[in-house]
Amino acid sequence: MARLRHRYWLTGTLVAESALYVGGLQNESVTADLGQTRDGFDRIILPGTSLAGVIRSRLAGDDDRQFWWGAQLSGFAADDGDGSPSRRVGASRITVHDAPSQSEPVLERRDSSSVDRVTGAAARRHLFSRYLVPSGTAFDFAMAMEVAQAALAEEAQSYLRAILATLTRDGVSIGSGITRGLGVLRLLAPRLRREDFTCAAGLFAAIDVGGEDLDVPECGDSPTDEPASGVLRISVPWRPLGPVTSKIDVEGTEVDAIPATTRRGEALRLLLPGSSLKGALRSHAERVARTARDESPIDADEFAEQMHQAADLPFIAELFGAPSNWARSQPGRRGLLTVHDVVSRAEVPARQWDLVRVSAEAEARPTASREQRDGARGELGRAVAELNAALADSGLWFDVVTRNAIDRWTGAAADRALFTSIEPYVVADCNESGWADIVVDLDVERARRGNDARHVDALLAFILLLLRDLAEGWIPIGFGATRGCGAMRANDDGIRFRFAGEPSNDHIAHFDSRTLREVLSNRELTEALLEAWDEAIGCR
Repeated sequence: MARLRHRYWLTGTLVAESALYVGGLQNESVTADLGQTRDGFDRIILPGTSLAGVIRSRLAGDDDRQFWWGAQLSGFAADDGDGSPSRRVGASRITVHDAPSQSEPVLERRDSSSVDRVTGAAARRHLFSRYLVPSGTAFDFAMAMEVAQAALAEEAQSYLRAILATLTRDGVSIGSGITRGLGVLRLLAPRLRREDFTCAAGLFAAIDVGGEDLDVPECGDSPTDEPASGVLRISVPWRPLGPVTSKIDVEGTEVDAIPATTRRGEALRLLLPGSSLKGALRSHAERVARTARDESPIDADEFAEQMHQAADLPFIAELFGAPSNWARSQPGRRGLLTVHDVVSRAEVPARQWDLVRVSAEAEARPTASREQRDGARGELGRAVAELNAALADSGLWFDVVTRNAIDRWTGAAADRALFTSIEPYVVADCNESGWADIVVDLDVERARRGNDARHVDALLAFILLLLRDLAEGWIPIGFGATRGCGAMRANDDGIRFRFAGEPSNDHIAHFDSRTLREVLSNRELTEALLEAWDEAIGCR
């Protein structure tokens, strides 16, 4: 191996801009199915293998620089044309270390389920829970690049700066559920250093102060709303027409479910998970695709087979992903669409919310008298009233709602079918919607890879159909969508597209900085997209 001449270090703080999950072998407790990865010191970490993989993948378009990651790991080395072994093959010159969390975060538990395409209820054996690292958690990041040839020193520094720009500007996504809004990371406070081993002064500087500091561009400390390179971002301002919530089951005497919450830094906010929103969009997309192709509904009993049938529909697997199908020797695939978590604009005061949770989860003794049960119910009502008073200026308020089922024989309330939940509402005359925008990202760079412009245009037409139905309120979101909850509307003049990338033969560039209304009113554009759509689904 050639003598090491320089080593470059890129360090900083990776901050989670969304909740993230990197699975480990151990569970955090018996209350969840899946836990986080931890090291020998019991610290939550981001594995260096995962970080290296996503960074390399993020810059995969730069083929001339992939040799830094190790272009050939085994076998015989290629030659440079003169019979001598190539210097651009072999093991990786880049080392990405595990990134431990700077402090022990308070993990969030999330329950996930899949929807059976036949019954419309939760799919059998597809309910699981896991602990997530909350948004705002900071990790120590360190990456080293070794240079053994003087001729490659400048190229190494240039590539490292490209990695730095990607981590600070666009960020990367790591772990499970990245197309459901999880795992978004961005590098803050970066530091770039060079250790010089070609002279004694450089060697002593590397030992004493860690080498020579190199200039790095300034980067902001706050998250940016701009899309990453090669991504079409769709922002959907929306307004709930009633209660919209993602529920958490509780085992209390008075309440069965409360709204899901998440932490964004120190702030506690209501949460609509990206997984729930993406599931609602996917279910509606499957109905649209079946209608367009005049195909029969899914009839498989097993959920896995239902997913395989849905993957055969046009654009469903491409946009939303598909599980592996071993019977057909087909690997799973990641979808082009990413749907981010949606949180309430207003912060939920932690003290008042804790009082509500304690009151909701309180269990009365089996021998409790009626007066004691009434007292517990009154305690819950006072806690909710105090919470609403603290949120008086936010446009958000909560109500305790009890629902029941009707016995088909007696016509009275069915036995043991009483259900009570705490539901959030938005004040009707509030200027804000109470919720942040729904944000959907389309990976245009991957969509173009291996496809012609007509195919990309057909994808855009499909997305326009979904957005139009979403704006008109045809896609309810959250819990209880078949029971009057989850109704919403959006203004097509507020739904906005932003594209960060290069124009091509497709019509992506015509979407940039335009609203849905402007796009739909462009007759020449919509005719071209619908023509591509008809061709893709076999109508032409």
